[in-house]
Amino acid sequence: MNILIRACLRGEFSCFFKGSKETYLHFGYDYYMYFGSQINLDLNKIKFPEKIFIEENFPSPYMDIKRSNKAWL
Repeated sequence: MNILIRACLRGEFSCFFKGSKETYLHFGYDYYMYFGSQINLDLNKIKFPEKIFIEENFPSPYMDIKRSNKAWL
């Protein structure tokens, strides 16, 4: 997974990871990582690295918003 993420961020190729409950992970041309899910997440219980920026409730501009619109990260 680490190799795939690095290759996506380097622009070597693009991919879109998709899971159950409308969960997805992908990288945009803006070098942001987009994660979305129908699962309600309590972000206060998740430990993130100090220098990471989290924008809550911001849907990916690269996908069909009608299909999945809850718990954007």
